[in-house]
Amino acid sequence: MKEGCFPQKKLIKIIMEKILIKENASIAMRNIQNVEKLISEINQKIVPAFDDLNIGKLNTEILYALLSNNFESVNKLISEQAQKDTDYIKTPSIKNEMLRVIDKVKNDFSKTCKSLINYDTVHLINYIEVKAGIAKSIKGANEAIVEDAKYYITDPKEIEIYNELKTIAEAYNRLLSKVGVRTKLTIRMNGISDYLDIDQHSYEGVPAEAINYSSMILL
Repeated sequence: MKEGCFPQKKLIKIIMEKILIKENASIAMRNIQNVEKLISEINQKIVPAFDDLNIGKLNTEILYALLSNNFESVNKLISEQAQKDTDYIKTPSIKNEMLRVIDKVKNDFSKTCKSLINYDTVHLINYIEVKAGIAKSIKGANEAIVEDAKYYITDPKEIEIYNELKTIAEAYNRLLSKVGVRTKLTIRMNGISDYLDIDQHSYEGVPAEAINYSSMILL
């Protein structure tokens, strides 16, 4: 092998199997509506309140912190601005009074933000960003919400169970295609267990000995 030459490493691409179990379309639609509602409330409540603080423009990072109940960075900015605004005041009592007002401003602002925080907010903020101080949905938000609402399984053991259940369902459907209408109704009402003898120890099943096969066809 020539100096400086190395064998090319083979890239192994692992494709994870996943199976869609449920679309959860109603959840996706509700989340889309809730994102739109949250954006409206952010722009009506948090944005003007933040602008009044005179500490700059609201951005995505700050918004995420606020809606995660984290006010440390904003309170620090408020304190720094307050310090600048009160530097010229020499009378301690007046300065202290102004700083007390600043504390009230912090509390009022946190209350405004907290009024928007709930269980759903934690999940919905991932679909929101701030551009030029205004909240809006991220690009492709609705598509992402629809995809995120879907229930997939990827665990190999879970997929094995799913495939076994699918086999059972297919066998069940074939059975229904061969029996009479009344028997179909009985199976639907009572389940397939009436036609199986289940072992008390292993829970394994076999066709029940008491089945009258001709009646299953005729009835």
